[in-house]
Amino acid sequence: MNKQQFEMLMIYSGMLQDGVSSEGAIAYIMLMNDYATTDIAWLIKKVGASKKSSLYKDAQHKIDRAQRIDKILLGT
Repeated sequence: MNKQQFEMLMIYSGMLQDGVSSEGAIAYIMLMNDYATTDIAWLIKKVGASKKSSLYKDAQHKIDRAQRIDKILLGT
C-alpha cells in the first residue's frame, strides 16, 4: 500500500463512519479526481466492491481509456 492508497482508504473509512454508503464513498473519491485511476481500482478491490457493480466497471473503463490514450500519444 502506497501513501496515496493509504490516504484514500482513510478518506473512505471516514465517510463510512459518517454514514455514507460504500458505493457513495467510492463515487465521491472518484469525483475528487485527486487520485490515480490505478489507486481507485485498488481501493475498489480492497474494500470488496463487486466486479459487477457500475463503480468497478467505470473504474476499469477509465483505466482502459487512459491506456489507449497513452498508446496513441507514445506511439506504442
